Amino acid sequence: MLWDSRSVLARTAEALSLYYYPGEPLRIDAVFSAKKRQWFPMSVAIEHENQPSGLASEIRKLLSVRVPLKVCTDECRGTKPVNNENAAWEVLMRSYAAGEITGRQMMRRARPFFKSL
Repeated sequence: MLWDSRSVLARTAEALSLYYYPGEPLRIDAVFSAKKRQWFPMSVAIEHENQPSGLASEIRKLLSVRVPLKVCTDECRGTKPVNNENAAWEVLMRSYAAGEITGRQMMRRARPFFKSL
């Protein structure tokens, strides 16, 4: 469970000399902060999704906060995108992961996804 004080996330924060904030500040699944018992300012924001239909929403949440490190994990590998928007996100993320586009290019191409925010 994400909020367990002995979870992988809590131990990872400790290894990074950060504090793990248990809860969902700003609806973000997990936050690491340099201050004990405070989630702000964030050092790391983490989102996790286990349904393909929710991946774009999780990425939007991460892109909406200013934080040095943003992490998005999913369990959607091998599943088909459920709609055109998720398919487009997948293509965009794969291009970035493969080094075919830069982070700046990825952000520029992602702009249409934010019109609904």
